[in-house]
Amino acid sequence: MLEKLIEIMRDVCEIEDDITPESRFVEDFGLSSLDMFKLISEVEETFDVSINTRRLQKIRVVSDLVNELDK
Repeated sequence: MLEKLIEIMRDVCEIEDDITPESRFVEDFGLSSLDMFKLISEVEETFDVSINTRRLQKIRVVSDLVNELDK
């Protein structure tokens, strides 16, 4: 799942840096709220899930998103 998420991040957000589970979306990659919206939308479509808006606010690092997908 992590590998697919990294692939989506590279495609949607055009991230070329190394992506690890500890990577921070804003601080490390400079993603804006619009970037995060695009990313989450693509993740929801790809994995056929819906992520609760309240939970989105707690997603800060890649592993947070992976954990949310595991639920």
